[in-house]
Formats: sequence, structure tokens, C-alpha cells
Amino acid sequence: MSTSAILNSGNFVIKALQAHKLACCLRVCVELNLIDLLANGPLHISEIARSTNTREDLLYRFFQVLTAAGLLRESSGRVFVSTELAASLSPGQPGSMHAFITFIMKDQYDAFANILHTLRTGEPAFDLVHQLPMWVYFSEHPEKAATFNKAMTGISEFQVNAILEGYDFSPYTKILDIAGGNGALLTAILQRNTDAGGVVLDQESLLPKTMENIYLQGLKERCHAIGGDFFDNIPAGFELYMLKYILHDWSDVMHYVFLKTATRRCLHLPGS
Repeated sequence: MSTSAILNSGNFVIKALQAHKLACCLRVCVELNLIDLLANGPLHISEIARSTNTREDLLYRFFQVLTAAGLLRESSGRVFVSTELAASLSPGQPGSMHAFITFIMKDQYDAFANILHTLRTGEPAFDLVHQLPMWVYFSEHPEKAATFNKAMTGISEFQVNAILEGYDFSPYTKILDIAGGNGALLTAILQRNTDAGGVVLDQESLLPKTMENIYLQGLKERCHAIGGDFFDNIPAGFELYMLKYILHDWSDVMHYVFLKTATRRCLHLPGS
């Protein structure tokens, strides 16, 4: 093997492992709410250390990592300010990645570390680590479910403008958003297409938050939410059936079950 091939491969490995370290740094950022602390302007490292109950000397070195990554900028005298690149780390921003980072780096982190278990047994590593399937785990840990739902909302808000610009929803007047969470995508579509109406289908436990969002968007006359299992029953009669960021959670067998049910409903066929 050539020297250049070894160098390229080595650089790839180093970048991959360093990305893992940076992801761990992002977890610390959201746990300490560092970007929110800097929201009102520059702060000296000593003030930040006091606010976060951390050692000033080590926090300063940690901030140098964040500065190198482009998330912070240091001025004279160990004073730091956040950059635009850090905007999504604030929990109060539309399209915030704050909850997504928490979900990935806490609830899924150890599962990813046990991928080999899945390869050998077929069992999801999440089930091994948490001793429960993911959706059962969320039903028994509502605070974890809330973080997951916020994470999915952040992803939708982050992507929604690109989706609206890239796809013409104007031909459709009846839209079903399958596993649509709090309805962030559907409500954005309906805001832009005022002749359309829609329904969010998701778990019963999510309905209060989804309906709250629909009301806040002023769409209660054109949009509502229903609970149900999309593997078992998908409502018929819609012109557009949407599914975003869902299928990767399930096996190929479950994909077949879902797509068979969805296709029959879309085509108004009996026997779904």
C-alpha cells in the first residue's frame, strides 16, 4: 500500500476520533448551558467558572478547544464571547440542537458504543444498555421522552425552511404527518399554504403538546392531532402522507409492514 494511502487513512481516523472528542465537548456545553451564559455579552473566564462550579484553569483550557472549533472567540484578558456557529446550542432558539445533543450524548451514546452487540445478536444496543426497548423506555421515563421530543422538534425547525423551499405543497389540501411529533413541520406547511388542512398522527402521550403548538400557531381550525400506531392503522382520505426522520428507527420487516399499511390507505384499498 502506498505511503499516501496510509497518510490519507490515518488522517481519516484521526479526524473521526477527534470528532468524537468534540461531540463530548458539545455535551458539556449544553449541560452547563455555556452559550446561554454568554447570551448577554462577553464574560471573563472567572465569572463563568463561578457560575458553573468548575475550575477556572481547566475551564480556560476547555474554552480554548471550543475557540479552536469556532464556537467561541477570546478577547484580551481571558474574556470570551460566543460566535454565530454556537447559536443552535442555546435551548431557546428555533432550530435549537440543545436537546438533540443531550439525547444523542446521553441516551444513545452508550448504545452506539455497543454496536457490536447488535451485529452479533440482532438486538438493538439501546435495549441492552437501558434494559428496555426505546419506546417503552420513553413511556416509563417521561423526562427522557420530553428531551427526545424537543430534539425532534429542533431537527424539524432546523430543516423546515429547506423543505419548504425544496418541495411544492400547494397542490395538497389534506395532509397527514405520520409520527409528526409536535407538528412543527405540518404547521409550517399550513402557514405557507392557507388553503390546506392537516392532521398529525403520533403517540397519545404527545397529543397535549402537539395541540398546544397547533393553537399557538393559530391553526386550530385547519389542523388537529390524533393518537395511534402507524404500523397498525393509518387514516385514509388524505392527499399527501408525510414521513420524516422515522424509518431509520425500524427494521426492514417493520418497514414492509408500515409501507404496506400506508400504501393501502393512500390507494384506498381494503384489508389494511
